[in-house]
Amino acid sequence: MRDKKTIKPGKNRFRNLRINAGLFIISTLFCLFLLEMGLRLVAPHVLYSSLVPNMDAERNQNIATFFPGLDSVSHFSVNEFGYRSPTYFDQDRFGILAIGGSTTQCINLSDDESWPWILEEKLNASVNVREFTVGNIGAAAFNSGNHYHQLKCIAPQFENIHMALMLVGINDYMRLLRLGEAYYPTSADEHLYNRSFVRLPRSGKPHWYQRNELYMHIRDTYNGLRSNTEAFDKEKLHSLFAEYESALKSDELPDMDIALDDYENNLRKMVQLARERNIILVLISQPSLWHKDMGAFEEKIASIGAPVFNNKAYSPSALSQGMDIFNEKLRLIATEEDIPFIDLASKLPKDTTVFYDWCHYNKRGSHMVAELIYQDLKPTLESVQSLAQLMSKQGMR
Repeated sequence: MRDKKTIKPGKNRFRNLRINAGLFIISTLFCLFLLEMGLRLVAPHVLYSSLVPNMDAERNQNIATFFPGLDSVSHFSVNEFGYRSPTYFDQDRFGILAIGGSTTQCINLSDDESWPWILEEKLNASVNVREFTVGNIGAAAFNSGNHYHQLKCIAPQFENIHMALMLVGINDYMRLLRLGEAYYPTSADEHLYNRSFVRLPRSGKPHWYQRNELYMHIRDTYNGLRSNTEAFDKEKLHSLFAEYESALKSDELPDMDIALDDYENNLRKMVQLARERNIILVLISQPSLWHKDMGAFEEKIASIGAPVFNNKAYSPSALSQGMDIFNEKLRLIATEEDIPFIDLASKLPKDTTVFYDWCHYNKRGSHMVAELIYQDLKPTLESVQSLAQLMSKQGMR
């Protein structure tokens, strides 16, 4: 008889290691599969959202020591549907979307100090026709290209969205200032659609791995953590102040024609989209602190909104002039399209009782914004008949 071959101990351990590794990989993949299926059943991504849903954060704000009119602690919350509001859109309420950038989002103001929240409370306290929900989907750095995607994708998700308040212009203008001669239309930005939302339905993701619920929930966690971080720290603020102060100031703005045409194209697409869906579009001009004879403190707090390139920057007078040009374009479109226009920029004082930096409202400023918009909207919203006529007018053009 032949002797049985003996298996060396080293080979036996190697074989066992391969078996254990294979079992570990298979069991891990199986667990991930079960987790993915469970998330698709229990917590699927089916809605578009520009803000991180289910957020309830207390923000300790060191910036309150630098900027006037802010609290050292603010409370920022977003409901499970991705908007800031004390109420929900439903069939018994008149739904209003507040769309814009950070001046609509009001991230450094507590919920009840943000102007869309205050506006909703004012409408519900005084307009007895019906109850209102003003859902704030403003998101920092969003421009008119982002807003088009928001209006197109978010508005149909909720019941009774009858109006959209569009406080726009500052980020289109800032995009021009930062890109200068390298400016390209927002329609040429292949990532614009994805960047318009922190959450998309699974079917809206372009790549296979992005269409996994597990991946999307990990991204939600990351976005939530990122949203709770401070935008500026002391060293960064001092650095920005010093950089602008030492820069050579120019009164000459870059050529604005391409950016203004891009801005107009996005706005007119939104006007058409609103008409198709019987949504009353209200255009609101963008106020700013910039003005010709700014004091030293005003210029200092406004400097973080002024880009500096190669030790060169735009003067406050030039920055103010450019913002006026964007606002005038907005007014022209509202006139030509015969839609409501609120000239907020001409009504707010250009001082630190309203602004804590170049364009963002402090607590008092936010209350003033809400009051001015309320006074413009109230006559229309008080009358069901006039409201129906306006909706019909916009829808049938």
